[in-house]
Amino acid sequence: MERCYRLHKTLVNPIVDWTDEDIWEYIRREKLPYCKLYDEGLTRLGCIGCPLGNFNNMRRELERWPAYKKMYIAAFDEMLKARLESGKTNHNRMFTDGEGIMKWWIGMDQQKVDENQINVFELIEEETGVQNES
Repeated sequence: MERCYRLHKTLVNPIVDWTDEDIWEYIRREKLPYCKLYDEGLTRLGCIGCPLGNFNNMRRELERWPAYKKMYIAAFDEMLKARLESGKTNHNRMFTDGEGIMKWWIGMDQQKVDENQINVFELIEEETGVQNES
């Protein structure tokens, strides 16, 4: 339990400390329905091509659901067009079309590095002065 001082409520989080194994044990014991995609080995549902997953999962998901890949590419093309129209052309040097961005997005073109991009470890080091040890 925790107290939310902003909402002046007590919040109860009964499974906040459960592991994945605890959750699956409960689902099986109580014979609860669940999405059968888990039976196919998926561990994350809801975000196809999610950058919080890994490159292999992203590729597999976009191969399985090609309409989403097509929509991502169209969105990337629109982003490039909007950036060009607004005068923001720095990314156009690196990427000329949505297909190129898609290859980079799913880790198939790691040769392209945006000199303006910073990774989370560099950001932490910059903000705290503490170097990452990994």
